[in-house]
Amino acid sequence: MLSFCYLATMLICGVPEKVHAALVLQSEKNRRSKEKQERFLIEGGLRGVVSAKNTVVEADRMRAHCQREVSMTEILQWTETH
Repeated sequence: MLSFCYLATMLICGVPEKVHAALVLQSEKNRRSKEKQERFLIEGGLRGVVSAKNTVVEADRMRAHCQREVSMTEILQWTETH
C-alpha cells in the first residue's frame, strides 16, 4: 500500500538582507539548516519561546536527576522537542 504525506510549504518574500544574513549566522551557530532554523523560530514564536534563563534552570534540573553527565547536544535536543 502506498501512502503520501503532504507538508505545507511557505515562501517569505521581502526579507531584508540583514535579517537573512542574521538567520544564516544563527542557523550555523545552532548547527541547523536554514530551513530548520526558520521552522524552529516560527514554532517557538507561536508557542512562546522559553527564555535562556528558564532553559538553564531546566538544564540544571535535568542534570540533578541524571546518573551521568548530560551533554550540551542532549540538552539542545531536549529543548527543541519541548
